[in-house]
Amino acid sequence: MAVLSVGFLVVGCGKHQAKEVYGVSDSAHTVAEESQRESEKYLAYIHLVSVEVQRSALKKQHESAITACANDKKNRCTILNSNLNTGDYLYGSIRLRILPQGVENIIKVATTDANIVAESTEVEDQAKAIIDSDKRIAMLTDYRDRLINMEGKAGDDIDALIKISSELSKIQSKLEKPPEIMRLFFSV
Repeated sequence: MAVLSVGFLVVGCGKHQAKEVYGVSDSAHTVAEESQRESEKYLAYIHLVSVEVQRSALKKQHESAITACANDKKNRCTILNSNLNTGDYLYGSIRLRILPQGVENIIKVATTDANIVAESTEVEDQAKAIIDSDKRIAMLTDYRDRLINMEGKAGDDIDALIKISSELSKIQSKLEKPPEIMRLFFSV
């Protein structure tokens, strides 16, 4: 037998619509997750499912899960890490990011013709990072607006205009490249 572990990082707000997860209908962790999603929009869920498959099926199972993720554009599935060990100790793992609505399908693919041997769910609260980023963006936006106002008042002072333009360029660049956590939540 070989083990394939599939980890899912589920981010963003939205309600997970699955009626059956991990083969257990209305399980306690599914109900808790749905309840938390309704009240806490900055939670990131990490699901881990480990399955046992026949040695000869590991590579195919691994590739099937990767292909399912790659083809799931609707749920913005992204492979974050993938490993396949075909040596003496057969083992595969896949870590991915996906919208809540896509979790059920990926789990079905990963568990087809396999025995679930372990499953877990971990929750990370990203609220502080998001709120700090919001404050940072508001501060930079205010600073940019003040620089634009100063630019209008600089008149014919070329030295001042060059300094203001340089600073505006730096600030605009920072505004257009928000921290990774912002892209993680708000691109979904």
